Amino acid sequence: MVWTGYFSEKFEESGFFFAGVLPGGMSDKDALILQYLNNVEIYYYDINVNSAVADDMLSYIKNYDPNLL
Repeated sequence: MVWTGYFSEKFEESGFFFAGVLPGGMSDKDALILQYLNNVEIYYYDINVNSAVADDMLSYIKNYDPNLL
């Protein structure tokens, strides 16, 4: 069983949210990157991305930013 989805949901319930993937980041396995902002304001308009995939990822992250909800 892959536990990533299960634990991601539990972490999101605690205020964490998806921030990216680090290929090969943990013993040659991919790492799921989660973020907890602790009331830090992010200025998304200052973030520059260079691909449609990165733009989609940034939109997803912004959509789940607990400080914007």
